[in-house]
Amino acid sequence: MVIKRGPRNPPKEVPMNFKHTLRINERRYTRRAEKNSRNSGVHGYISAMYIREDHPANDAETIIAIAIDLQKHGINTPRVTHRVSQLFATENAGADMHDVLLRLLNRPILNRQRVKFLLSAAARQLGKMHSLEYSHHNSHFRNFVVKGSKVSIIDFKYTKKGKVNWNDPDNIYKHFWLDYAFLKTEFKNIINEQHEMMEKTGKSVGDELTRVFNQHVDLPKFLEKVISRYPTTEQVKSDVFERIKRELSLNDY
Repeated sequence: MVIKRGPRNPPKEVPMNFKHTLRINERRYTRRAEKNSRNSGVHGYISAMYIREDHPANDAETIIAIAIDLQKHGINTPRVTHRVSQLFATENAGADMHDVLLRLLNRPILNRQRVKFLLSAAARQLGKMHSLEYSHHNSHFRNFVVKGSKVSIIDFKYTKKGKVNWNDPDNIYKHFWLDYAFLKTEFKNIINEQHEMMEKTGKSVGDELTRVFNQHVDLPKFLEKVISRYPTTEQVKSDVFERIKRELSLNDY
């Protein structure tokens, strides 16, 4: 296996600090770049990049087109500020929601309203995205970013759009099941990380803070809010939710 490192310096046209690209045999992999001193979000993609062989990533042109379409329909996504070939940079859209939630949930005094607001806002954004027949395909909370009272969605390298039959609960579930599955994993990760952080500080995972945490970081409620944005009847929404609970074993929550 031959590994070649690409140039460390970004193109002059883009005033950002891109990380290098790895070339492994005939495949190229580009890591997300670090934020620069101006705290602008920077993303690099190569059209030949694959993380899973059965699921190729979108190229930059497709990613930007998806973002523009979502913006036109009122969904928060960062505006692209610079582009050179398959590398592009976006405006600063804030910090990733995974870390924001953990910081909030581990403060001595929990800001319950802030936690509730962020989760509700993220659910609304994802639900609106689904209503346009887009499946994100990578819907963990590091792909939601927070800046003040604004929650945005990022990273559309795996996002797909397809025709959804909004009268068929099974069709709806099959179209968005991967987003539901990612969310289940994300909620478990946040709960586990919060417990680990509490143990490091000598707190019991069974104390009042954890009970409040589990009350507010509620996956079924989050999914219900996502589904509430779907352009279908209340009965179909209920059927979709029951299918999710059954397939993902949400009775554990």
